Amino acid sequence: MSDNNGNTFTIMNVYFPCDCYVNVDKYLDYLGKIQAFASDIVGPYIIIGDFNCNPQALNSPCGKILNDFIQDCDFKLIDGCLPLDSYTFFSDSWKSTSWLDHCLGPSCVTDLVDSCNIIYDSFHSDHYPVPTCCYYKNV
Repeated sequence: MSDNNGNTFTIMNVYFPCDCYVNVDKYLDYLGKIQAFASDIVGPYIIIGDFNCNPQALNSPCGKILNDFIQDCDFKLIDGCLPLDSYTFFSDSWKSTSWLDHCLGPSCVTDLVDSCNIIYDSFHSDHYPVPTCCYYKNV
């Protein structure tokens, strides 16, 4: 997105493979692609979407990898401000919930985030939306 003054704000939407040991190499490859793409971005950006794991659940194979990636890149888990019992996915089959969808970005972008929440009364998918409102302030 850009304004009339040429200021840009980039939003990367992602969809990652499922969280399992078989997909670890694929997961690492996707993170490498994000890192390469982000290195070419001029201006603030966020990465939002279905990461298919919870980086705060360090017992999951891809959760630990995503958590390490966030730390190594000096990113912030923007939805990390939500309560620990939050979830973005409901399985009808298992009647269980998981926090799979996230918003993250460089540390400097956290000052631009106005709000982040989960819309639980959305019935169009098994994933709940994670709207994140950001504003651009020209410094």
